[in-house]
Amino acid sequence: MSFTIDFFDLMFLSESVTGGNTIARSTCFDDFSERHYHNMSDDQRKQFFEYVQKQNGFNLEKEQCRHFVARFNPDNQWSVKVDYNGRIEWIDCYIYNDKYHTSKSRFINTEYILQAKNK
Repeated sequence: MSFTIDFFDLMFLSESVTGGNTIARSTCFDDFSERHYHNMSDDQRKQFFEYVQKQNGFNLEKEQCRHFVARFNPDNQWSVKVDYNGRIEWIDCYIYNDKYHTSKSRFINTEYILQAKNK
């Protein structure tokens, strides 16, 4: 089931789940990158990116926080031109662990990449 959350409520929610050690908090934090990112404007993404990094539980030693930075960093947004079985298209993505990701668990195989440009 899906529902709408106000952007500022989402920011306040981030205070309680950032760096959380429970499964529920961890899942909620992942949803920032996997779901909510796509519903934000570029300005909201930048504001959220800066806000979450200031939370007490935010720690770049945690993989989850490193992924958040990769997903939300405005300087890490890429368009990648791919050729998959003769079908050429541009895909929006970000670099995480030296791969062009479309989500935390999905990345573009380098053999299909024709070109990449920073957005």
